Amino acid sequence: MNPFSLFSSGKLPEEGVSLCNSERTIWTLEDVSGSVTMINFRRPGKRCSWNRRWFRGSMIATEKRLVAFAYKTRLIHVPFDDPRWAQIDVQLPNGRTLFIGHDASLFHDDWSGTLEYRFKASGKTRFRDLVQTMAT
Repeated sequence: MNPFSLFSSGKLPEEGVSLCNSERTIWTLEDVSGSVTMINFRRPGKRCSWNRRWFRGSMIATEKRLVAFAYKTRLIHVPFDDPRWAQIDVQLPNGRTLFIGHDASLFHDDWSGTLEYRFKASGKTRFRDLVQTMAT
């Protein structure tokens, strides 16, 4: 039994389901394990030199955007035509891990530091198709 399942599931929350219904869905992934790492991070009310939080989540790519959730909380929501993609580091260190990193101030003016998201797919799921979709 997965210990994360005791607290919450990695099912797509209502916000993700409504995106599936309103936009053409290219790719979805549920029950993905992930982490967010904050490096030299500062925002009002929070600061840390290094902190990693593990979560269970889900991801969806529509024809217009990429959205990722930790439990029911939205972590990433970036339209593919957003010019900030040029400043987001997307890597596939291996076929089952997706790395997305960016400066924290890219989306919040009063934040600083680096945010790194890692999503690890289980089973035979691969992120290569998602990254190819993002590149087009």
